[in-house]
Amino acid sequence: MTVNFQGRQPVDRIGGIVSSSSLAELIADALQRAGSRAELGKAMGLSRQRIALILQGESPGIEACLRLAQAQDRDPATVLRAAGHLGVADLLAALYGAKGERTTATDRRWRRLRDTLSPADVAAVESVLVRLAGKSKKS
Repeated sequence: MTVNFQGRQPVDRIGGIVSSSSLAELIADALQRAGSRAELGKAMGLSRQRIALILQGESPGIEACLRLAQAQDRDPATVLRAAGHLGVADLLAALYGAKGERTTATDRRWRRLRDTLSPADVAAVESVLVRLAGKSKKS
C-alpha cells in the first residue's frame, strides 16, 4: 500500500526540513506491522475511516500521533515532529525526557540545576553522588 501524505513540511529546531515522507514512512510501517487498516485502527483505537483519512494525507492530530506511537512502540516526540506538532513534541520531551520516559518533578528539578553548572562542577557533583551511593550500599 502506498501512503500519499502531502502535509506541511515543518522546520525542526536546528533548521532542517522534516520531510513529510517521514510521517508517511511511520504510517506505512505501522500499517505493514498491523496487516490491515482495520487492525491498525484497532491498535490505535481509531476507526477504519479515520485511518483511511490519515492514509490519504490528512494530518493526524496530537491524539492520533500519540496513539500511533503507543501502538508501534515509538518515541511519541518523533511521531509528533513528523506530523508537524513541533511545539507539543518539544514540550513532551521537556516534561518526560528525550525518549518519552516518564520523569518526576524531582528529576526535572535536578536536570534544571545540573544545566546551570559548569562541566567541572557537574563532574564534581557526580563524583560526590557516586561516593555517597557506594557508602549506602555498604550499610
